[in-house]
Amino acid sequence: MLIMIRNIVLFFCCFVVAPAIAQIPGTRIYTLSGEYQEQPRVNALYQVKEGYILVATTKGLYRFDGINFFEFSKSTDVPDDVTAICELSNKNILLGFGNGKIGQLRD
Repeated sequence: MLIMIRNIVLFFCCFVVAPAIAQIPGTRIYTLSGEYQEQPRVNALYQVKEGYILVATTKGLYRFDGINFFEFSKSTDVPDDVTAICELSNKNILLGFGNGKIGQLRD
């Protein structure tokens, strides 16, 4: 009887508890690099069909490849506050800005 209880406890420890520990999720905190007085606030995230992620922030638009952030260059007449991202079927990407204007992303 004692051997049977020991085997049940051993089974429980090896096959139930150990896999449960392996299911603990990992997290990583990413920050946007740059010289800002305060960090940009993320307004929208969008994964395009090519696989990378577009990040719309209060300080402009960024491309995230899973490791690094790359800021898109902007002209002087484009506002910083990007609030929305939309990809059309022909792979054109439209951006919505905080002042209500809409623009198209050009590489």
